[in-house]
Amino acid sequence: MMDWSRLPKIVAFACCCILSLGSISKFDNILAVHAFSTTTPLRHSSYTLPKIHAFGISEPTIQKPNELPTRSFHFRPSMSLGSSKNDIDGGSSDDELFDAKTTFALIGGQSVLIVIAVIAAKLVGTPNYGLGPGVNASLPFLLKGILWTLPLGGLAVALDVVEDKFPALQAVTKATQSSVLSLLGGTFKPLFGVVTALALGAAAGIGEEMLFRGVLQFELGSRLGSDVLAIGLSSVIFGALHAVTPLYAGLASLASVYFGWLYLLTGNLVVPIVTHAFYDFLALLYAHWTVANMSESEKQSLIEWSPVSDK
Repeated sequence: MMDWSRLPKIVAFACCCILSLGSISKFDNILAVHAFSTTTPLRHSSYTLPKIHAFGISEPTIQKPNELPTRSFHFRPSMSLGSSKNDIDGGSSDDELFDAKTTFALIGGQSVLIVIAVIAAKLVGTPNYGLGPGVNASLPFLLKGILWTLPLGGLAVALDVVEDKFPALQAVTKATQSSVLSLLGGTFKPLFGVVTALALGAAAGIGEEMLFRGVLQFELGSRLGSDVLAIGLSSVIFGALHAVTPLYAGLASLASVYFGWLYLLTGNLVVPIVTHAFYDFLALLYAHWTVANMSESEKQSLIEWSPVSDK
């Protein structure tokens, strides 16, 4: 028989998970599990940046002097290449698409997941504010977390090898590159790119691992008596909240199983946090470098791309 005294806590935790959807979905439009593609010689471009609101990215129109606004797509804002007066990070070209304020706003939005995880942990009684028992941030565990990114990197390289044969994989890459173009612009910014990738990787790694592994997986395992079932259920939810494309959701679920297994193997949430954050950092930075080395026509194609256009 169900213990109805727990119902308010269950409802409150479900609300926390729903609130997390906004932060997670925004980050998904920036970083896919797979972030590798072929590049072409570097050319600079410029754009107008969409504004980020509480639960998504708006769809602004772009207007130039003596021109009507350009067409706006449902999934991605319509933008065009042109001139700009903005330069950052010592770059040799202007980049109108880039707006540091919007980038910082996105980092802040993703960081909300940490707060949500802490609240959820408090509601259901998870130890250490969602970090779980046995949390240990000593150097050996940090290094283990970094080393465990190698299998994820190997999977990404393997997917890159076969990508040309599978349109679904190409769509995942385009989703990543299109969003990175909006986030960091069309010119490579070494310093700002590293800082942004670190900040977003850390926010996603800490927030998502605390919520889905530290709280959800831990509580499901404790209450259901099955770690396998706990990993499976939390991974299905994790993938569903990362459904930029169907394959993206599948890859996210697979990554979630991997992170859940790491937590189960080590008993220390710091390990999957570091693995998740470090991989996201590398993938985002690589995607930024890749997009910056594309031609103007390729960048324009990314701007106009949407999941609908690939169907």
